[in-house]
Amino acid sequence: DAFRESLGLSLPPPTGPYNVGSRPFVLNHTTKVQRQSWQKQPLEEWIFETYQQCQKVYAGIKEDNQKLSYQYNYEYVGMLNDQLLKGGIRLAGILNEVFS
Repeated sequence: DAFRESLGLSLPPPTGPYNVGSRPFVLNHTTKVQRQSWQKQPLEEWIFETYQQCQKVYAGIKEDNQKLSYQYNYEYVGMLNDQLLKGGIRLAGILNEVFS
């Protein structure tokens, strides 16, 4: 569609849980309140939150070198995207402090 072409994308249209109609679901949308909340949390809370998420993700792995299924990916891709988004927002806050 025109949206994909405007971005220079030649990939097939997205499908799956993050597709809304013919346009990709926006994974990186945040509100100002969310950004401020994530950036105000102490580093210890960031670390503990990451630890808790890792416990959930690794609980699904039962053996060494296990091939992960589509279902495994489906269950955790949202959590992964959330953590990447939070990490980027938090890093931006730190860099803003350093360079202001």
